Amino acid sequence: MKSTYSVTEAQAALPAIIRNSEESIQAVEHHGKVCAYIVGRARMDAIAETLELLGNRDFASTVSKYCRGKLKMTPLAATDV
Repeated sequence: MKSTYSVTEAQAALPAIIRNSEESIQAVEHHGKVCAYIVGRARMDAIAETLELLGNRDFASTVSKYCRGKLKMTPLAATDV
């Protein structure tokens, strides 16, 4: 499965490229340089959620404490939900 297309190829194959974007990021090149990416919705949702978490000070503090060994976490599977 191809993952990099010229602008002309992308115009002709857009529906297939969108389908392929659910499996992997698709790149579009203009004059031999990548100028755009087509990303599937699930991956984009994950990227947006990650960016939100990275921008959250409470989350960053919690991760920092965990990395320094000052915080222990319990797997969700071990909890009664």
